[in-house]
Amino acid sequence: MFVAMATLLSVALSAKVLHLTDIHLDTLSDPTQFGPDTFCRSDDNLPDAEHLARTARYWAEDFKYTARAPRKQTARSSSSSSSPSTPFGQYLCDTTPALLNSVLSSAFAASYDFVVITGDFAAHNQPNKSTTLYMFEHAVSAVANANSNGVPIVPVLGNEDFYPDYGMDCNSRDGRDHLWDLWSALSQAGWIPSSQDQAFKQFGGLHVDVLQQNLRVISLNTIIWSQRNDHSDDHDDPCGQFNWFQNALGDAQSNGQRVWLAGHIPPSFNLWRDKYLGTFLQLVQQYASIIDLTLWGHTHSNSFFVSDAVPSLVGLISGSVTPNPVNPSVRVLNVTTKSSGSIVATDFVQTYVDLHAINANGNFAEQPLFTFSRTFGAPVSSAAIRSLHNKLVSSAAFRSTYFPLEVSLYDNAAFDRVCGQFVNATEYWACRVDLTM
Repeated sequence: MFVAMATLLSVALSAKVLHLTDIHLDTLSDPTQFGPDTFCRSDDNLPDAEHLARTARYWAEDFKYTARAPRKQTARSSSSSSSPSTPFGQYLCDTTPALLNSVLSSAFAASYDFVVITGDFAAHNQPNKSTTLYMFEHAVSAVANANSNGVPIVPVLGNEDFYPDYGMDCNSRDGRDHLWDLWSALSQAGWIPSSQDQAFKQFGGLHVDVLQQNLRVISLNTIIWSQRNDHSDDHDDPCGQFNWFQNALGDAQSNGQRVWLAGHIPPSFNLWRDKYLGTFLQLVQQYASIIDLTLWGHTHSNSFFVSDAVPSLVGLISGSVTPNPVNPSVRVLNVTTKSSGSIVATDFVQTYVDLHAINANGNFAEQPLFTFSRTFGAPVSSAAIRSLHNKLVSSAAFRSTYFPLEVSLYDNAAFDRVCGQFVNATEYWACRVDLTM
Protein backbone atom coordinates (compact mmCIF):
# COMPACT_ATOMS: atom_id res chain seq x y z
CA MET A 1 0.00 0.00 0.00
CA PHE A 2 2.81 2.36 0.88
CA VAL A 3 4.62 1.55 -2.37
CA ALA A 4 1.46 2.19 -4.42
CA MET A 5 0.88 5.56 -2.75
CA ALA A 6 4.51 6.55 -3.26
CA THR A 7 4.24 5.66 -6.94
CA LEU A 8 1.06 7.67 -7.28
CA LEU A 9 2.66 10.68 -5.63
CA SER A 10 5.72 10.52 -7.83
CA VAL A 11 3.55 10.50 -10.96
CA ALA A 12 1.51 13.46 -9.75
CA LEU A 13 4.52 15.56 -8.75
CA SER A 14 5.17 16.77 -12.27
CA ALA A 15 2.89 17.11 -15.28
CA LYS A 16 2.52 18.99 -18.55
CA VAL A 17 -0.74 20.52 -19.72
CA LEU A 18 -1.51 21.91 -23.17
CA HIS A 19 -3.74 24.99 -23.19
CA LEU A 20 -5.42 25.85 -26.50
CA THR A 21 -8.03 28.54 -26.95
CA ASP A 22 -10.00 30.43 -29.58
CA ILE A 23 -9.40 28.01 -32.44
CA HIS A 24 -12.05 29.72 -34.59
CA LEU A 25 -11.85 27.24 -37.46
CA ASP A 26 -13.24 28.71 -40.67
CA THR A 27 -14.06 26.04 -43.24
CA LEU A 28 -15.28 28.79 -45.60
CA SER A 29 -11.85 30.44 -45.81
CA ASP A 30 -10.69 31.37 -49.30
CA PRO A 31 -7.15 32.69 -49.97
CA THR A 32 -8.44 34.81 -52.85
CA GLN A 33 -10.71 36.80 -50.54
CA PHE A 34 -9.37 39.48 -48.23
CA GLY A 35 -10.38 42.36 -46.01
CA PRO A 36 -13.01 42.78 -43.30
CA ASP A 37 -15.84 43.00 -45.81
CA THR A 38 -15.40 39.34 -46.79
CA PHE A 39 -13.85 37.91 -43.58
CA CYS A 40 -11.46 36.13 -45.97
CA ARG A 41 -14.12 33.66 -46.96
CA SER A 42 -16.23 32.77 -49.94
CA ASP A 43 -19.83 31.60 -49.99
CA ASP A 44 -18.74 29.23 -52.74
CA ASN A 45 -17.12 27.17 -50.00
CA LEU A 46 -20.41 26.57 -48.21
CA PRO A 47 -20.88 22.83 -47.72
CA ASP A 48 -23.73 21.38 -49.70
CA ALA A 49 -27.08 20.47 -48.15
CA GLU A 50 -26.11 16.83 -47.67
CA HIS A 51 -23.12 17.73 -45.53
CA LEU A 52 -24.92 20.41 -43.61
CA ALA A 53 -27.52 17.78 -42.70
CA ARG A 54 -24.81 15.75 -40.99
CA THR A 55 -25.11 17.41 -37.64
CA ALA A 56 -23.13 16.12 -34.68
CA ARG A 57 -26.15 14.08 -33.67
CA TYR A 58 -25.55 11.94 -36.75
CA TRP A 59 -21.77 11.83 -36.65
CA ALA A 60 -20.47 11.13 -40.14
CA GLU A 61 -17.49 8.91 -40.77
CA ASP A 62 -15.97 11.45 -43.13
CA PHE A 63 -16.14 15.09 -42.11
CA LYS A 64 -14.44 16.33 -45.24
CA TYR A 65 -16.70 18.10 -47.67
CA THR A 66 -16.41 18.84 -51.35
CA ALA A 67 -16.62 22.56 -51.93
CA ARG A 68 -18.45 23.92 -54.92
CA ALA A 69 -16.34 25.05 -57.83
CA PRO A 70 -14.89 28.45 -56.97
CA ARG A 71 -16.48 31.37 -58.71
CA LYS A 72 -14.51 33.33 -61.26
CA GLN A 73 -12.49 36.02 -59.57
CA THR A 74 -12.84 39.57 -60.82
CA ALA A 75 -9.82 41.76 -61.42
CA ARG A 76 -8.52 43.60 -58.40
CA SER A 77 -5.93 46.23 -57.80
CA SER A 78 -3.15 46.67 -60.32
CA SER A 79 -0.75 46.51 -57.36
CA SER A 80 -1.28 42.77 -57.27
CA SER A 81 -1.17 41.18 -60.69
CA SER A 82 -1.87 37.66 -59.50
CA SER A 83 -4.17 36.14 -56.93
CA PRO A 84 -2.61 36.16 -53.46
CA SER A 85 -1.48 32.85 -52.05
CA THR A 86 -1.81 32.62 -48.29
CA PRO A 87 -1.87 28.88 -47.63
CA PHE A 88 -2.00 29.35 -43.87
CA GLY A 89 -4.52 32.19 -43.91
CA GLN A 90 -4.44 35.91 -43.24
CA TYR A 91 -4.21 38.24 -40.31
CA LEU A 92 -7.54 39.67 -39.10
CA CYS A 93 -9.34 36.56 -40.35
CA ASP A 94 -9.93 33.17 -38.81
CA THR A 95 -8.09 29.86 -38.82
CA THR A 96 -7.89 27.94 -42.08
CA PRO A 97 -8.00 24.13 -42.01
CA ALA A 98 -4.34 24.08 -43.16
CA LEU A 99 -3.27 26.33 -40.30
CA LEU A 100 -5.25 24.40 -37.69
CA ASN A 101 -3.95 21.01 -38.80
CA SER A 102 -0.39 22.32 -38.75
CA VAL A 103 -0.76 23.89 -35.29
CA LEU A 104 -2.29 20.70 -33.90
CA SER A 105 0.28 18.42 -35.52
CA SER A 106 3.08 20.46 -33.98
CA ALA A 107 1.41 20.78 -30.57
CA PHE A 108 0.54 17.10 -30.23
CA ALA A 109 4.02 15.98 -31.21
CA ALA A 110 4.79 16.37 -27.49
CA SER A 111 3.26 14.42 -24.63
CA TYR A 112 0.82 15.89 -22.10
CA ASP A 113 -1.05 14.70 -19.08
CA PHE A 114 -4.20 16.48 -20.24
CA VAL A 115 -5.37 19.29 -22.50
CA VAL A 116 -7.69 22.24 -21.81
CA ILE A 117 -9.42 24.04 -24.71
CA THR A 118 -11.08 27.21 -23.43
CA GLY A 119 -13.73 27.76 -26.07
CA ASP A 120 -14.58 29.25 -29.45
CA PHE A 121 -14.03 26.27 -31.71
CA ALA A 122 -16.04 27.86 -34.54
CA ALA A 123 -15.22 30.94 -36.63
CA HIS A 124 -16.64 34.42 -36.17
CA ASN A 125 -19.47 35.88 -38.23
CA GLN A 126 -21.36 32.67 -38.92
CA PRO A 127 -23.99 32.84 -41.67
CA ASN A 128 -26.35 30.41 -39.89
CA LYS A 129 -26.66 27.78 -37.16
CA SER A 130 -25.80 24.93 -39.52
CA THR A 131 -22.39 26.32 -40.41
CA THR A 132 -21.71 27.05 -36.73
CA LEU A 133 -22.26 23.38 -35.87
CA TYR A 134 -20.37 22.29 -38.98
CA MET A 135 -17.27 24.27 -38.05
CA PHE A 136 -17.53 23.25 -34.40
CA GLU A 137 -17.63 19.59 -35.43
CA HIS A 138 -14.67 19.98 -37.77
CA ALA A 139 -12.58 21.71 -35.11
CA VAL A 140 -13.37 18.98 -32.58
CA SER A 141 -12.62 16.31 -35.17
CA ALA A 142 -9.28 17.92 -36.04
CA VAL A 143 -8.20 17.99 -32.40
CA ALA A 144 -9.40 14.42 -31.83
CA ASN A 145 -7.45 13.19 -34.86
CA ALA A 146 -4.29 14.99 -33.72
CA ASN A 147 -4.64 13.52 -30.22
CA SER A 148 -3.46 10.08 -31.27
CA ASN A 149 -2.38 9.17 -27.73
CA GLY A 150 -5.86 9.69 -26.32
CA VAL A 151 -4.82 12.33 -23.78
CA PRO A 152 -7.80 13.54 -21.66
CA ILE A 153 -9.23 16.77 -23.07
CA VAL A 154 -11.32 19.25 -21.12
CA PRO A 155 -13.51 21.28 -23.52
CA VAL A 156 -15.07 24.67 -22.78
CA LEU A 157 -17.81 26.35 -24.81
CA GLY A 158 -17.25 29.85 -26.21
CA ASN A 159 -19.62 32.52 -27.44
CA GLU A 160 -18.92 31.74 -31.11
CA ASP A 161 -19.96 28.12 -30.56
CA PHE A 162 -23.56 29.35 -30.43
CA TYR A 163 -25.71 30.88 -33.13
CA PRO A 164 -26.24 33.72 -33.06
CA ASP A 165 -23.08 34.76 -31.27
CA TYR A 166 -23.68 34.60 -27.46
CA GLY A 167 -27.05 32.99 -28.21
CA MET A 168 -26.96 30.48 -25.35
CA ASP A 169 -30.58 29.75 -24.33
CA CYS A 170 -31.39 26.71 -22.20
CA ASN A 171 -35.05 27.72 -21.92
CA SER A 172 -36.00 27.21 -25.56
CA ARG A 173 -36.31 24.02 -27.58
CA ASP A 174 -33.93 25.37 -30.21
CA GLY A 175 -31.36 26.28 -27.56
CA ARG A 176 -31.55 22.85 -25.92
CA ASP A 177 -31.25 21.15 -29.30
CA HIS A 178 -28.10 23.16 -30.00
CA LEU A 179 -26.57 22.03 -26.71
CA TRP A 180 -27.42 18.43 -27.60
CA ASP A 181 -25.65 18.84 -30.94
CA LEU A 182 -22.55 20.24 -29.23
CA TRP A 183 -22.74 17.44 -26.67
CA SER A 184 -22.90 14.86 -29.44
CA ALA A 185 -19.75 16.18 -31.13
CA LEU A 186 -17.79 16.30 -27.88
CA SER A 187 -19.03 12.95 -26.58
CA GLN A 188 -18.20 11.26 -29.88
CA ALA A 189 -14.68 12.58 -29.42
CA GLY A 190 -14.67 11.05 -25.93
CA TRP A 191 -14.29 14.36 -24.11
CA ILE A 192 -17.40 14.26 -21.92
CA PRO A 193 -17.47 11.70 -19.09
CA SER A 194 -20.78 9.87 -19.05
CA SER A 195 -21.40 11.19 -15.54
CA GLN A 196 -21.46 14.72 -17.00
CA ASP A 197 -23.88 14.12 -19.87
CA GLN A 198 -26.88 15.53 -18.03
CA ALA A 199 -25.05 18.64 -16.86
CA PHE A 200 -23.71 19.41 -20.31
CA LYS A 201 -27.07 18.94 -21.98
CA GLN A 202 -28.64 21.22 -19.38
CA PHE A 203 -26.23 24.17 -19.49
CA GLY A 204 -23.01 23.25 -21.31
CA GLY A 205 -20.71 22.69 -18.33
CA LEU A 206 -18.85 19.62 -17.11
CA HIS A 207 -15.97 18.51 -14.95
CA VAL A 208 -13.18 16.05 -15.66
CA ASP A 209 -11.06 14.38 -13.00
CA VAL A 210 -7.42 14.02 -14.11
CA LEU A 211 -3.97 13.27 -12.68
CA GLN A 212 -5.05 10.03 -11.06
CA GLN A 213 -8.29 11.72 -9.92
CA ASN A 214 -6.35 14.13 -7.70
CA LEU A 215 -7.36 17.17 -9.76
CA ARG A 216 -10.85 18.18 -10.85
CA VAL A 217 -11.00 20.58 -13.80
CA ILE A 218 -14.37 22.31 -13.85
CA SER A 219 -15.43 23.62 -17.26
CA LEU A 220 -17.88 26.51 -16.87
CA ASN A 221 -20.16 27.82 -19.59
CA THR A 222 -19.50 31.51 -19.04
CA ILE A 223 -21.70 32.49 -21.99
CA ILE A 224 -24.68 32.07 -19.66
CA TRP A 225 -23.30 34.80 -17.41
CA SER A 226 -22.16 37.19 -20.14
CA GLN A 227 -23.53 40.71 -20.46
CA ARG A 228 -24.17 39.96 -24.12
CA ASN A 229 -26.43 36.97 -23.44
CA ASP A 230 -30.02 38.20 -23.51
CA HIS A 231 -31.59 34.97 -22.26
CA SER A 232 -30.51 34.74 -18.63
CA ASP A 233 -30.65 38.17 -16.98
CA ASP A 234 -34.01 37.49 -15.27
CA HIS A 235 -32.73 34.43 -13.43
CA ASP A 236 -30.59 34.20 -10.29
CA ASP A 237 -29.21 30.85 -11.44
CA PRO A 238 -29.70 30.56 -15.21
CA CYS A 239 -29.86 26.95 -16.36
CA GLY A 240 -28.91 25.80 -12.83
CA GLN A 241 -25.18 26.09 -13.43
CA PHE A 242 -24.39 27.78 -10.10
CA ASN A 243 -26.08 24.99 -8.14
CA TRP A 244 -24.15 22.39 -10.11
CA PHE A 245 -20.92 24.38 -9.71
CA GLN A 246 -21.30 24.49 -5.94
CA ASN A 247 -21.99 20.73 -5.82
CA ALA A 248 -18.94 20.03 -8.00
CA LEU A 249 -16.77 22.08 -5.66
CA GLY A 250 -18.28 20.45 -2.58
CA ASP A 251 -17.74 16.95 -3.96
CA ALA A 252 -14.12 17.78 -4.80
CA GLN A 253 -13.54 19.06 -1.29
CA SER A 254 -15.10 15.94 0.23
CA ASN A 255 -12.97 13.73 -2.02
CA GLY A 256 -9.75 15.54 -1.11
CA GLN A 257 -9.30 16.81 -4.67
CA ARG A 258 -7.73 20.03 -5.86
CA VAL A 259 -9.64 22.15 -8.40
CA TRP A 260 -8.85 24.14 -11.51
CA LEU A 261 -11.51 26.29 -13.15
CA ALA A 262 -11.67 26.71 -16.91
CA GLY A 263 -13.91 29.13 -18.77
CA HIS A 264 -14.04 31.12 -21.95
CA ILE A 265 -14.82 34.69 -20.85
CA PRO A 266 -12.68 35.84 -17.90
CA PRO A 267 -14.73 36.97 -14.88
CA SER A 268 -14.93 40.74 -15.11
CA PHE A 269 -17.48 43.42 -14.27
CA ASN A 270 -17.40 44.69 -17.85
CA LEU A 271 -17.83 41.21 -19.40
CA TRP A 272 -20.16 39.38 -16.97
CA ARG A 273 -23.45 40.52 -15.52
CA ASP A 274 -22.79 41.96 -12.07
CA LYS A 275 -25.03 39.59 -10.13
CA TYR A 276 -23.51 36.52 -11.77
CA LEU A 277 -20.01 37.78 -11.12
CA GLY A 278 -20.98 38.32 -7.48
CA THR A 279 -22.34 34.79 -7.08
CA PHE A 280 -19.29 33.31 -8.80
CA LEU A 281 -16.89 35.21 -6.53
CA GLN A 282 -18.81 34.13 -3.43
CA LEU A 283 -18.46 30.46 -4.42
CA VAL A 284 -14.79 30.88 -5.28
CA GLN A 285 -14.18 32.57 -1.94
CA GLN A 286 -16.00 29.77 -0.13
CA TYR A 287 -13.83 27.10 -1.78
CA ALA A 288 -10.64 29.15 -2.19
CA SER A 289 -8.66 26.62 -0.15
CA ILE A 290 -8.95 23.97 -2.90
CA ILE A 291 -8.89 26.13 -6.08
CA ASP A 292 -5.32 26.29 -7.37
CA LEU A 293 -5.63 27.81 -10.86
CA THR A 294 -8.04 29.26 -13.40
CA LEU A 295 -7.63 29.21 -17.20
CA TRP A 296 -9.41 31.49 -19.69
CA GLY A 297 -9.54 32.58 -23.33
CA HIS A 298 -11.69 35.03 -25.31
CA THR A 299 -9.30 38.00 -25.46
CA HIS A 300 -6.95 36.45 -28.08
CA SER A 301 -4.06 37.74 -25.97
CA ASN A 302 -1.44 36.50 -23.56
CA SER A 303 -2.68 38.19 -20.44
CA PHE A 304 -3.75 37.67 -16.83
CA PHE A 305 -6.74 38.00 -14.56
CA VAL A 306 -6.75 39.08 -10.93
CA SER A 307 -9.60 39.78 -8.53
CA ASP A 308 -9.65 42.51 -5.90
CA ALA A 309 -12.67 40.86 -4.27
CA VAL A 310 -10.94 37.48 -3.89
CA PRO A 311 -7.17 38.09 -3.65
CA SER A 312 -6.34 34.42 -4.09
CA LEU A 313 -8.19 34.29 -7.42
CA VAL A 314 -5.85 34.76 -10.36
CA GLY A 315 -6.12 33.49 -13.90
CA LEU A 316 -3.96 32.76 -16.91
CA ILE A 317 -5.33 33.89 -20.28
CA SER A 318 -3.67 32.38 -23.32
CA GLY A 319 -3.29 33.76 -26.81
CA SER A 320 -5.44 32.36 -29.59
CA VAL A 321 -4.93 29.83 -32.36
CA THR A 322 -6.72 32.18 -34.76
CA PRO A 323 -4.64 34.98 -36.34
CA ASN A 324 -7.44 37.44 -35.65
CA PRO A 325 -5.75 39.88 -34.98
CA VAL A 326 -2.58 38.29 -33.55
CA ASN A 327 -0.04 35.65 -34.45
CA PRO A 328 -1.34 32.16 -33.59
CA SER A 329 -0.01 30.76 -30.33
CA VAL A 330 -0.35 27.86 -27.88
CA ARG A 331 0.73 27.36 -24.27
CA VAL A 332 2.25 24.47 -22.35
CA LEU A 333 1.97 24.57 -18.55
CA ASN A 334 4.50 22.93 -16.26
CA VAL A 335 2.50 21.59 -13.33
CA THR A 336 3.76 20.57 -9.90
CA THR A 337 2.10 18.97 -6.89
CA LYS A 338 3.34 20.73 -3.77
CA SER A 339 3.88 19.10 -0.39
CA SER A 340 0.66 20.80 0.76
CA GLY A 341 -1.23 18.85 -1.89
CA SER A 342 -2.03 21.84 -4.10
CA ILE A 343 -1.57 21.28 -7.84
CA VAL A 344 -0.18 24.41 -9.43
CA ALA A 345 1.36 25.65 -12.66
CA THR A 346 4.86 26.77 -11.74
CA ASP A 347 5.79 27.88 -15.24
CA PHE A 348 4.57 27.94 -18.82
CA VAL A 349 6.05 28.20 -22.27
CA GLN A 350 4.23 30.19 -24.95
CA THR A 351 5.01 29.34 -28.55
CA TYR A 352 3.78 31.21 -31.59
CA VAL A 353 3.59 31.06 -35.37
CA ASP A 354 4.85 33.96 -37.49
CA LEU A 355 2.05 33.91 -40.05
CA HIS A 356 3.91 36.25 -42.38
CA ALA A 357 6.97 33.98 -42.42
CA ILE A 358 5.21 30.65 -42.88
CA ASN A 359 3.14 32.02 -45.76
CA ALA A 360 6.26 33.44 -47.39
CA ASN A 361 8.21 30.20 -46.94
CA GLY A 362 5.35 27.81 -47.53
CA ASN A 363 6.54 25.84 -44.51
CA PHE A 364 4.91 25.70 -41.10
CA ALA A 365 7.15 26.39 -38.10
CA GLU A 366 6.52 27.26 -34.46
CA GLN A 367 8.87 29.41 -32.42
CA PRO A 368 9.27 30.07 -28.70
CA LEU A 369 7.68 33.37 -27.67
CA PHE A 370 8.44 33.52 -23.96
CA THR A 371 8.75 31.44 -20.82
CA PHE A 372 7.08 32.97 -17.79
CA SER A 373 9.86 32.32 -15.28
CA ARG A 374 12.67 33.49 -17.55
CA THR A 375 10.86 36.54 -18.82
CA PHE A 376 9.51 37.76 -15.48
CA GLY A 377 12.13 36.34 -13.14
CA ALA A 378 9.83 34.25 -10.96
CA PRO A 379 7.76 31.07 -11.09
CA VAL A 380 4.06 31.34 -11.82
CA SER A 381 2.23 32.15 -8.59
CA SER A 382 -0.60 34.33 -7.33
CA ALA A 383 1.93 36.87 -6.08
CA ALA A 384 3.86 36.92 -9.37
CA ILE A 385 0.74 37.31 -11.48
CA ARG A 386 -0.61 40.06 -9.24
CA SER A 387 2.74 41.88 -9.39
CA LEU A 388 2.78 41.58 -13.17
CA HIS A 389 -0.79 42.82 -13.39
CA ASN A 390 0.03 45.83 -11.23
CA LYS A 391 2.98 46.72 -13.47
CA LEU A 392 0.78 46.52 -16.54
CA VAL A 393 -1.74 48.85 -14.91
CA SER A 394 0.70 51.36 -13.49
CA SER A 395 3.58 51.53 -15.96
CA ALA A 396 3.16 52.70 -19.53
CA ALA A 397 6.77 51.74 -20.22
CA PHE A 398 6.18 48.18 -19.02
CA ARG A 399 2.96 47.95 -21.06
CA SER A 400 4.82 48.95 -24.21
CA THR A 401 7.47 46.32 -23.48
CA TYR A 402 4.91 43.62 -22.76
CA PHE A 403 2.51 44.41 -25.62
CA PRO A 404 4.49 42.50 -28.32
CA LEU A 405 4.28 39.39 -26.14
CA GLU A 406 0.58 39.96 -25.54
CA VAL A 407 -0.19 39.80 -29.28
CA SER A 408 2.45 37.17 -30.07
CA LEU A 409 4.60 39.66 -32.01
CA TYR A 410 1.84 40.73 -34.38
CA ASP A 411 2.60 44.28 -35.53
CA ASN A 412 -0.38 45.96 -37.13
CA ALA A 413 1.52 49.26 -37.22
CA ALA A 414 4.03 47.75 -39.63
CA PHE A 415 1.22 46.94 -42.07
CA ASP A 416 -0.25 50.40 -41.78
CA ARG A 417 3.10 52.11 -42.32
CA VAL A 418 3.58 50.30 -45.61
CA CYS A 419 -0.01 49.99 -46.82
CA GLY A 420 -1.35 53.27 -45.47
CA GLN A 421 -0.30 55.00 -48.66
CA PHE A 422 -3.31 53.42 -50.37
CA VAL A 423 -6.49 55.39 -49.79
CA ASN A 424 -8.53 52.86 -51.75
CA ALA A 425 -9.70 50.05 -49.46
CA THR A 426 -9.18 47.40 -52.14
CA GLU A 427 -5.58 48.45 -52.69
CA TYR A 428 -4.94 48.68 -48.95
CA TRP A 429 -6.10 45.13 -48.37
CA ALA A 430 -4.31 43.83 -51.45
CA CYS A 431 -1.14 45.35 -49.95
CA ARG A 432 -1.78 43.68 -46.60
CA VAL A 433 -2.29 40.31 -48.23
CA ASP A 434 0.90 40.71 -50.27
CA LEU A 435 2.80 41.48 -47.06
CA THR A 436 1.29 38.45 -45.35
CA MET A 437 2.70 36.20 -48.07
